[in-house]
Amino acid sequence: MLSQLGKHLRRRPQERSLPSFCNHLLFLLVAGRLALEDLGFPGVRQDPVGQTLFELFPRVSLLGDAAVLHDDDSERFREILPPFLKPSQNQIGELLLHTLGLLRAGVGRADSGRAVIERQLAAWGADTAGFAVRDGSGLSRHDYVSPETIVRVLDAMRTHQDFRVFYDALPIAGVDGTIATRMRGTPAERNVHAKTGTVDKARSLSGFVTTADGRLLIFSFLCNNFTVPNREVERVQDAILARLAGAPFLR
Repeated sequence: MLSQLGKHLRRRPQERSLPSFCNHLLFLLVAGRLALEDLGFPGVRQDPVGQTLFELFPRVSLLGDAAVLHDDDSERFREILPPFLKPSQNQIGELLLHTLGLLRAGVGRADSGRAVIERQLAAWGADTAGFAVRDGSGLSRHDYVSPETIVRVLDAMRTHQDFRVFYDALPIAGVDGTIATRMRGTPAERNVHAKTGTVDKARSLSGFVTTADGRLLIFSFLCNNFTVPNREVERVQDAILARLAGAPFLR
């Protein structure tokens, strides 16, 4: 499946093939993948985001003793991240969840991938009552995550060696991705890098905003079960971020 994913991304890099309804478990997926080298998995090399998954983990065999007739690698992970995060592509999230299970536990199933993510969250100090992982896209109504858990993930990414790759792959306010039309004409435009989370009666946004004096802040808005129109929830989120971006950090 990863080979076919690589072909799809090469041939149609601008295509947004499916509607996006992912929530913030995408953060957990990406953070869990980028943190694999910190878990001591055998075979990891020095530049994880600059290689394909099969280059990173040469000891993993997908075919057992079967003969390989053709091998077509996926794109490099740093090249997969933007078309994954910016349009919020559900299929890539599910593929990464199963890949995590295969690479870390030897079984490419959703439950194996969930276990990898849950262990990593616990290693980062997240309260086990603050998250429940069921799939890779976040579409399941049995996915739950608290703002505190999201902030812990983003803070762990902030100190990671590949933070800039992750940061640049996030949607940028007023520029691209799922927030391309939001916060335009405000100090938050081209400033906020954040991931949306959208299902029925849920509008979430989590990421990074830089204040007027250069302080990088982490935020997480998880809004659900509201009765007002969706655009009103987004308007409040955008207004808060515009205020944070346009003012110095309050000490």
